[in-house]
Amino acid sequence: MRYDLLAEIEQDTRLKRTSTSRGGQYNGPCPWCGGLDRFRVQPYYDAYGFFACNQCRRSGTAIDYLMLRRGLSKQHALATVGWKPQEGRSLSDTIPYDALQSRPGWEEPAE
Repeated sequence: MRYDLLAEIEQDTRLKRTSTSRGGQYNGPCPWCGGLDRFRVQPYYDAYGFFACNQCRRSGTAIDYLMLRRGLSKQHALATVGWKPQEGRSLSDTIPYDALQSRPGWEEPAE
């Protein structure tokens, strides 16, 4: 079952379908900076979808959204989207400790 990135983001902002590319693109106000038409979501792109704001430059997958917007740890975000390590392996075997502890980042736009 695919994680519904679109439903997750629509809890924070209103989006309108603007394109059919990559399974559909939705645009609307950015939930972080409020840019009215700068935020785009492609919920069916790759395994976990994609979001990006052209103004504040925040971007990533559903995993990144859950970490940035909901404050989840990487481990909790991975569990939320339904990611599972290969059979017989643990999460710590699959993801290096440094990567598990890392947080998505962004550069603040110039004034």
